Amino acid sequence: MEVCGGQTHAILRFGIDRLLPETVELITAPAARYASPPPEAIDRAIAIARAPRAILASFGDMLRVPGSAGSLLDARAAGGDVRMVYSPLDALELARRNPLREVVFFAVGFETTAPATALAAKTALAEGISNFSLLVAHVLVPPAIEAILSSEANRVQGFLAAGHVCTVMGVEEYEPLARRHRVPIVVTGFEPVDILEGVLLCVRQLEEGRAEVENQYLRAVRRRGNEAARALIAEVFQVVPRRWRGIGEIAASGLGLSPAYAALDAEARFAPAARPPAEGTARCIAGLVLKGARRPPECPRSARPARPSARSARRWFRRRAPARPTIPLPPAAGERRGERVTESPPRGLLRRMPRRRRRSGERVRLAHGGGGALMHRLIERVFLPASANPALEARHDGAVLEVGAGRIAFTTDTFVVRPLFFPGGDIGSLAVNGTVNDLAMCGARPLWLSAGFVLEEGFALADLERIVRSMREAAAAAGVALVTGDTKVVEAGKGDGVFLNTAGIGRVETALEISPRAVRPGRCGDRLGRHRKARPCGARRARRNRVRDDARERLRAACAPGACAAPSGNRGPLPARPHPRRARPPR
Repeated sequence: MEVCGGQTHAILRFGIDRLLPETVELITAPAARYASPPPEAIDRAIAIARAPRAILASFGDMLRVPGSAGSLLDARAAGGDVRMVYSPLDALELARRNPLREVVFFAVGFETTAPATALAAKTALAEGISNFSLLVAHVLVPPAIEAILSSEANRVQGFLAAGHVCTVMGVEEYEPLARRHRVPIVVTGFEPVDILEGVLLCVRQLEEGRAEVENQYLRAVRRRGNEAARALIAEVFQVVPRRWRGIGEIAASGLGLSPAYAALDAEARFAPAARPPAEGTARCIAGLVLKGARRPPECPRSARPARPSARSARRWFRRRAPARPTIPLPPAAGERRGERVTESPPRGLLRRMPRRRRRSGERVRLAHGGGGALMHRLIERVFLPASANPALEARHDGAVLEVGAGRIAFTTDTFVVRPLFFPGGDIGSLAVNGTVNDLAMCGARPLWLSAGFVLEEGFALADLERIVRSMREAAAAAGVALVTGDTKVVEAGKGDGVFLNTAGIGRVETALEISPRAVRPGRCGDRLGRHRKARPCGARRARRNRVRDDARERLRAACAPGACAAPSGNRGPLPARPHPRRARPPR
């Protein structure tokens, strides 16, 4: 039996269970749903999420776990404030930013996630953050293994212990279990080779009549684990009984807050709102699965008609291996045409056959924003039909519009750059000079700019000040004024530091038409598109170095203030420059 869902995922993903002989059976438990909190814990979390002024923060894999009457996703759909976080410290940051609301972190998982929860609790008390609390449902692995091995219905003859749990807790607490129940326990990692080697070590022990704790995951696991993390767990938590899904209560199998941290107990704060309904587990076979008496596909839930957005238990735990592709053969002598005669294709053909992918309609691709053929087709298909007008149909860098007796040029551009700072400039100077350049290519003298910032939560203010300072210097050098703007902030992980949109207005002071429609054959010179033959290696390498240096200089020129307009009061000619959006930092 593998202990962790990460091991189960690797086994199913790489088909390890199908590679083993029939005499070796892997039991997919207590991973995933079977080690998840029981329904009453989920119901308690749902009740807190529905409470006024409460925010419930949880790991993403808990949102779909069912309680007795729905999941946390259902609670969020019904109006509850449920947030997905990657760490308990993210939940603590939510409490800092929302001092008038109660933030509760749903602390679940094995000993692996307990140190981060303990750190969040200790930090909250040290900083006096009174609107943060914990709904603790951590479980311990060794008592669960003890309960499984002590059952009369148990069929498990060996365990693959979870490497990340043992990285924190060490392997010492598993040794009494192996000696007492004469069962081999092998600590493994999560790569296919780790699991296969763990199975091999376990089978060898069984064949040799040994029952020991072996550490296959030597690159991460030490005998005593992480002593600093264990000390933190011992300070914040105490061992308590814990109910397990489909099994019931197992003594000393969970963690609860110690008396010193009882003030952070969400169950005490939300006691009236957190009374769960009675658990209905009459049909749940999780306990039998844990003991090896039943298999996950035998769950009664798999017999229910599946909703379009839900997976049945069978599909959730077992993915059928796809049938090998077949190729038709011509009919043999005496065989009627139409009979289905196939054989497996040669091995080389399997590598050449493309994989079929399910598509639910066309999607936006990264190349749609690259200025090439895909972007052209996107404009033709989506934007032009929706907003057709003469100015838009010109397909220029900007629109030239009649205003009274004169004409103005109006343009907008969005900049998504990585890295934000590069040789010769940054996203700020690139945005200003790029918009000024677009106006210049409309034959206009740039006058005014606007700027819209989309900032990612956690972006360094020092970097933002540097970008704004660079924009100010570029605008001053080009003789334009930044007259309006807007700022929005997205959650951490939903942006790329900063996205920048600029729009510009300029006055057209010449009757000369500068637009794509004015392009004629022969106006670009006779060197466009010409390529020389390959040179010997040494010359080619020297040329590549010169090209890289030239690219670096062109990038500096494209992002330099005044590259697209005369620096002194916009007087003088407007020389054409390479479009800064197409400039790339040298590799």
